[in-house]
Amino acid sequence: MEVKFNGEISNIHHHEKQEAKVSSSKEEEKAPLSERDKRLAGQVSTYNDSKRSHSLLDLHRKKLKRKAEDDKNKPQERRAFDRDQDLQVNRFDDAQKKALLRKSKELNTKFSHGNSSMFL
Repeated sequence: MEVKFNGEISNIHHHEKQEAKVSSSKEEEKAPLSERDKRLAGQVSTYNDSKRSHSLLDLHRKKLKRKAEDDKNKPQERRAFDRDQDLQVNRFDDAQKKALLRKSKELNTKFSHGNSSMFL
């Protein structure tokens, strides 16, 4: 692609190729590490592991992990709503219904009391 700028024509692709060659030569210069650099990198990493504190992210992750483990051991104070279990309060099964009808038959008049209790 040719671009005309102030009366001059320049080739952009040619310029990009030259930049690519320069960047690849810089990568080649960085690639080989000397023995001294390797030794220093090892010493720095051991020093960081032993002397420097952990990063805030690591501390936060450990705290969350510990909290999750503690929450597993605690009993649940609240449980989720379960329709079948929570709405069973006033339901009668057949045996309870028959027992209630049997007790109600013992009441002869509206002023009589049953055998189980005289007062409410």
